[in-house]
Amino acid sequence: MLTIMPFYVGVLYFRKFLALSIMLLAALSFGIQASAADTQKKYDFHIEAATLGEALDELVQITKVQLLFPHKLAKETGIKPVIGSFFVQEALDILLEGTGFSSGLTKGGMVVVSSKKAQVGKTVKQTKEKRLLAGISSFLFGNEPVSIKNSNQDNDDPSEGLIEELLVTATRRKSTVLDVPYNIQALSAQSLENAGAQNMKDFVRLIPGLSFTDTGARDGLRVFLRGLRSGDDIGLIPTTSTYLDDTLVDRPSNFRPLDLKIVDIERIEVLRGPQGTLYGGGSVGGTLRYISKKPAMNEWSGRVGTLGSYTDSGSLNYNISGMVNTPIVDDKVAMRVSAGYFSNSGVVDNSNLDEDNIDWEATFSGRISLRIAPTEKLAVDVAYHREDTTYGDASQYDNALGEYNVDYDYLGRKKDITNLTNLTVSYDFGFAELVSSISYIDEKIEHSADITRTIRDRYIASLVADTSIPVPDITSYNEVFADNASLSEEIRLVSNTNGRFDWIVGAFIYDAKSAGGYDEYVEQPFDYQNDIEALLGVKINDDRQWRGRYQTTYNQWAVFGEFGLNITDTWHASVGIRHYDFKRTGLNSQIDQWAARDEYGFARLTPIESEISTGELNENGEALRFNTSYELNDSSLLYFTVAEGYRPGGFNVANSATELPDEYKQYESDTLISYELGGKFSLFENHIYLSSSVYYIDWSNMQTQIQLPTLFGKRGNAGKAHSKGLELELNARNLFAKGLDAAIGYAYTDAKLDETIDGIGYEAESVPFVPKHSVSFLLDYQKTLRSGWVMGVNFLTTYTGPTYTGFGPITPGYDGASDNDEYFFLGDYFLANMSVRLERGSWVVRMSADNLLGSEGNTYREISRSQSLYRDPSVFINIVRPRTIGIELTRHF
Repeated sequence: MLTIMPFYVGVLYFRKFLALSIMLLAALSFGIQASAADTQKKYDFHIEAATLGEALDELVQITKVQLLFPHKLAKETGIKPVIGSFFVQEALDILLEGTGFSSGLTKGGMVVVSSKKAQVGKTVKQTKEKRLLAGISSFLFGNEPVSIKNSNQDNDDPSEGLIEELLVTATRRKSTVLDVPYNIQALSAQSLENAGAQNMKDFVRLIPGLSFTDTGARDGLRVFLRGLRSGDDIGLIPTTSTYLDDTLVDRPSNFRPLDLKIVDIERIEVLRGPQGTLYGGGSVGGTLRYISKKPAMNEWSGRVGTLGSYTDSGSLNYNISGMVNTPIVDDKVAMRVSAGYFSNSGVVDNSNLDEDNIDWEATFSGRISLRIAPTEKLAVDVAYHREDTTYGDASQYDNALGEYNVDYDYLGRKKDITNLTNLTVSYDFGFAELVSSISYIDEKIEHSADITRTIRDRYIASLVADTSIPVPDITSYNEVFADNASLSEEIRLVSNTNGRFDWIVGAFIYDAKSAGGYDEYVEQPFDYQNDIEALLGVKINDDRQWRGRYQTTYNQWAVFGEFGLNITDTWHASVGIRHYDFKRTGLNSQIDQWAARDEYGFARLTPIESEISTGELNENGEALRFNTSYELNDSSLLYFTVAEGYRPGGFNVANSATELPDEYKQYESDTLISYELGGKFSLFENHIYLSSSVYYIDWSNMQTQIQLPTLFGKRGNAGKAHSKGLELELNARNLFAKGLDAAIGYAYTDAKLDETIDGIGYEAESVPFVPKHSVSFLLDYQKTLRSGWVMGVNFLTTYTGPTYTGFGPITPGYDGASDNDEYFFLGDYFLANMSVRLERGSWVVRMSADNLLGSEGNTYREISRSQSLYRDPSVFINIVRPRTIGIELTRHF
């Protein structure tokens, strides 16, 4: 179990952060001015909401006033409709008539809703506690607004320090982060904008307990919550799933997530721990959800912005993005359109071809969404999303050639186009809401890269090893393609009752197909070609060397439910279950085209029976979840969760180079059971908010790449492992100075093998690429200057602890232990980002410095083996992106 020592070690890492924070606090501690809402204007209202929370949310959307109300009041019913043209206070008086609640405007322009029955002093005290706790929580979790952020208030204003309280939908029903009785984090649009986040790698460091391998723009990011990584996991369903709204966006060709550009995102939700009952297989470690912004029904608005920057060792970067929201029929139909173009310079140079910055990236991201609400109970959302990206070569350099240098003979390139269409229909029956979400995704990938080192230094070197033929100096490259398509639907019924019981029931269906292949080429002619032709007994009259094709289908259906009981007003318990049925089929063909030639020396393109392999897997089962929570008071919550997780299995296919024993043709689901204890607390008169949890996970039948007693490794079930850890989020709101927010995230993760596994590692060895310690520290300060400008400063620094790229330096094997040449040390590193923003009216100017201190932290290392005389084995390294200085201009309208 966990001891105090790992936590103590983590505290030591905080010292540098705290010293820096004191200096920044001293530099930033100066006065703040108030801003007022526009309450002297009449607005057109049409509010017929069922609950107080929904009605006030609509009022905020229409008027943009700053609004404070205790979140416990959100479910109150009996609200009168507001239809017509009114001042804000008039609308509130009508809305609250007969409810037992009243409203008032503070001198800062804040609307405060409270109970008439409460004593004045008590009301103000409770309001301030709820407000400050909401502010602390929303900064920590990035909570999305029910009101507009306003930290610039006078000392006697009860709205002082408010950051918006918010709703999340990770539990399939709208709840505040504080009300969710398990570990959830949310990053709001405002927090992402302040940090300058453009894609996944820009925000993952803010998530305690999330580890990742960053192999650059072209090859992507792989994320792992709570240390659930099994070494070489290429081709395996990820342990952490990624969603856009209700749509799974882990791609079936390589199971890596679609890395969405952050153009018009409402928030990003992070669900830690197994989510198998509500989100299905592949969510054993947790789930990331991008929540898109939906069309606003009653306002015309827009935004346009551009960013220019320069990267050390690279060149210029730029992007331009914008959004327009327009009602088409008031209260009935609205449309939202967003788009962005992002061009990022590379930093790696190819000295052999005299090409600089070869790992560039250019992306177009666009989304069109339409909302139709013919009645208050029915809503129809249609959305189309497109990501179109062109990449240069890989973002890794050859350690033997020096930093940022490679010497490929062929310049690589990749094209990735993804189209996502979604139809979501919801209907409120009163007692429950019915939601159906149908999504279709199609993706096309084309990819080419230099593979000279693999073909010349391994394949050909091995071919001529027992002969007198020298290894020829050739140029080899590949062309890879994939066509993916998936159709999924989830339908669920979620209770709306405020009584003793709550429940969710639903069904899910998923069908996907991935078809693709690869061709390998050796350019003609090459040295010693006649000798190699004689060795193979063929003539080689074209460039083809190898050809592979595959087709895989995935079919899954599931039914699920979650049932809750309010045992008392403060004690709640729930149980969830999911039954799943999964089928996977595949066909694979591989042709060694240097050997498969006709009498004229041309490669055969059609496989014969011995070059074709098929596979099939059928699995079904159940996953369970139990949760109980207890509210110690209005601002403290304890919870305990036991959850099962599963990840569907698969199969291996044979090829012409290796035999596949029957016992290795299939691999089964791996399963786990997780135990988690956590709490959420407000401290020091609600100026400090703390969220923490400890967990222990038993992992059985772990999927990974295993070494067979034949030539190549295959995917399979390896054995047992465990992961244990602590996650902590600490936030201070207006503690040292008004307008100054500070947050610290810390994670201790200890994931290890429970047994010795041939071809993998020894018992008690740590899981690779998972640092034991990670820390994030964030400061954000905002004030209104006398000139009328609003100035903001954002500083983020993260610490990533040391880890290794393999389980251990020695690998156990069928024929005895051997050295592990894939075992490399990844040292710890700090990364610091800083930005200054100036706002006035509708204009925002932001100046930023990412990787301010020029860190060269390694994010990935891999061996490039060799058996030839042309080079020695070398190591390819990925590092964090070098220092990037930029300026951004945005206008809201």
